[in-house]
Amino acid sequence: CGHCKRLKPEYADAAGTLRKDDPPVVLAKVDCTEGGKSTCEKFSVSGYPTLKIFRKGELSQEYNGPRES
Repeated sequence: CGHCKRLKPEYADAAGTLRKDDPPVVLAKVDCTEGGKSTCEKFSVSGYPTLKIFRKGELSQEYNGPRES
């Protein structure tokens, strides 16, 4: 989708920056149209792009802040 395409470079930039933190912060992507469909259903992803914050493997909250790195 257009929103996802606009987020892509910002997401890549943020991932590169956060990877250098101590401890590193990992950003992950899930494609809801392919193998990630069950993951998207599990976490109630209904709009795209959706950003969710996980802490220690558990869903913490949905991110609704700025979409630029």
